[in-house]
Amino acid sequence: MDVKQSRILPWLPGVLFGGLSIGGSLLILFLPETLNRPLPQTIEDIENWSKKPKDKPETKESEASVVNHLPDGDSALLNPA
Repeated sequence: MDVKQSRILPWLPGVLFGGLSIGGSLLILFLPETLNRPLPQTIEDIENWSKKPKDKPETKESEASVVNHLPDGDSALLNPA
């Protein structure tokens, strides 16, 4: 039975595999963005997930942390004179 079907529709497995791959790739676009957000741990967190996180204004502390992570002597990269 399998041999008979492969002779009739030899293109079907490729079309089916390709179509499902493209469909799955498009569905991924509807997943929520999780970059720089903590993942939900409780039901309450999941219910509040759709609310946008509050943006934190950048401060000098964030710039200082960048300088602390640079190798010694590379702070000139941030303040070229």
